[in-house]
Amino acid sequence: MTTERRPTPRALSTQLDLNLLRIFAAVHRFRQVTAAASELGMTPSAVSNALARLRTHCDDKLFVRTQRGVVPTAFATRLAESVQGGLELFNAGLQAKDAVFTPASCSRMFRINLADVGQMLMIGEIVSQLARQAPDVTIRTADYAVIEAEQALVSGDLDLAVGYIPNIGKSLHSRKITSETYVCVVARSSRRHAKGVSLKGYFEGTHIRYSPKAVSLSRLNVEVDRVFQKAGHRQHVVLEAAHSFGLSAIVANSNYILTVPSRLAAHYARISPVSVHPLPFRLASFDISLYWHAREQQDPAHQWFRQLFVDAIRAGTE
Repeated sequence: MTTERRPTPRALSTQLDLNLLRIFAAVHRFRQVTAAASELGMTPSAVSNALARLRTHCDDKLFVRTQRGVVPTAFATRLAESVQGGLELFNAGLQAKDAVFTPASCSRMFRINLADVGQMLMIGEIVSQLARQAPDVTIRTADYAVIEAEQALVSGDLDLAVGYIPNIGKSLHSRKITSETYVCVVARSSRRHAKGVSLKGYFEGTHIRYSPKAVSLSRLNVEVDRVFQKAGHRQHVVLEAAHSFGLSAIVANSNYILTVPSRLAAHYARISPVSVHPLPFRLASFDISLYWHAREQQDPAHQWFRQLFVDAIRAGTE
């Protein structure tokens, strides 16, 4: 004959109604079932039934009746400290959720994925805004490839990603920051492109190809390749660059053609003797968006930072 083995507290822990802990804490505090029931807005019988269920879970009497009420067992005394601490942490979490968020009191690091060009053109204004609004907030930039960035947002290794993520999963949210177009950058001293870059000059020219991994420019390269193939030409690429730094100096001292987003081209024109011209063929504009995971959607600090980010970038494009 076999006897049914009684479940242990560990085995039952995942089945425990956490409301029982509130009842346990109240009885332990008042040392009376009736007083605890009044505090909790329950009937004494409902409290007694709850304690009976908790006794089964804990395999302990928990409270012993006396003429004045109840006294806790040694196990209940040890348990009460943990239960009270857990309830206090839970209540503190609820209060923190309801607290009014103020940037000036925020102390947090935001991890952002963006290309080197994004860091060069965007982060400066954002850091300036943080110095005025939230001096204890810091930024850490990262340089993941597009697929890696999406995975890092899901895992929590990133707070935000800037650029273009095609076919984003259901767990991600996005917000368009701005639209961009592609243009040509050539040396200001170039006689070959003094009046702009013609279609013939583009086909026959020598090119620098900007291919960062953090922001997807694969569509640009694919479409440029398609234009060349359709015309029966092959693009002559002298340099395929993963980073934007130094490219304007290379272009300024050569006859090379560099195709990049217009904001980066405008920056190059400010720091180097280069000229910016439209592409000699039509390419669709593209969106630059901000991406984040659904778990951050309602977080006040994250909401504030997203708005600050978008406002700063849009102000820089006006």
